[in-house]
Amino acid sequence: MVTIISHDIKEPLLGVQLLLQKLNINDSYLTQASKSLERQVSAVNEILNNILKFQKVSIQKTTEISNQRDIINVISQSEKELYTQISEKKLKLEIEIQENPEFQLPIAKEKLKIIIYNLLVNAIKYSFLDGTIKINTTSNSLIIQDFGIGMPANYSNALLHEVFNSEKGTHNESGAGIGLYIVGQLIKDTKLKIKFEPQLQGTMVTIHS
Repeated sequence: MVTIISHDIKEPLLGVQLLLQKLNINDSYLTQASKSLERQVSAVNEILNNILKFQKVSIQKTTEISNQRDIINVISQSEKELYTQISEKKLKLEIEIQENPEFQLPIAKEKLKIIIYNLLVNAIKYSFLDGTIKINTTSNSLIIQDFGIGMPANYSNALLHEVFNSEKGTHNESGAGIGLYIVGQLIKDTKLKIKFEPQLQGTMVTIHS
């Protein structure tokens, strides 16, 4: 039912999005309104994609371990899928994965993909134009760090447990706040831990066992 309803919603939204992209409007106000509508449609599509991915991995029987090769592949796939958003903000991704064949994370690759994707979406959203996002590993953890507007320290602890009204991004990006909640649900019955640490500039997210 979830899959059918989500696809039924996505089809008309895609039609609206394509129509908005084709509009050639000379009026500056209508142009701005068109762009705003397009961003909102994209945000709704992102919510539906998250729900579909979550529903899919919830019913799959998978090995609950991601090795280093899995982690590298997941990061690469997420970077490709988010190429447009990264390019629009002229962001630089600095990826440094230490060579360690024994490095593992206690979660299935399919679930890790959704987690990394949503954490990167968040990092991109709150990064400044021409900014940098760093992705690296230590002996037992994966770290994603942005240098954007950051978050209040008392806000970070509840991110994975509640759905918040998402703040606008640095490029006026909108969102529903459901992405990180889904991340929280995916790690609920695993040994994986995710920690958000506000920095002087931006946020550092540590994923570890």
